[in-house]
Amino acid sequence: MAKSKATAETLRQFSSTLKKNHEDILAVKQSMDNELQSFLWEDPVGAAFRAKYYEDLKPIESKLLPNLVSYSEYLDHEAAIINEYGGE
Repeated sequence: MAKSKATAETLRQFSSTLKKNHEDILAVKQSMDNELQSFLWEDPVGAAFRAKYYEDLKPIESKLLPNLVSYSEYLDHEAAIINEYGGE
């Protein structure tokens, strides 16, 4: 079986990266939402684009973003356990 050495610092760094990615995704989404709200959507092509955007965004909002948060919390928890055992 392969061995790997995970340090608390490595787990914290990975957790931090996940948190940053979560924030970046939310910032891009907010920017896109603002852009979409600034246009008039009276034509069918524009309305279809907007509807598809929101439909395609659902898995990101319902699965990816919550999973980024959950995994980040898990990594922070595991880093705390490593620290309890004196491994850094």
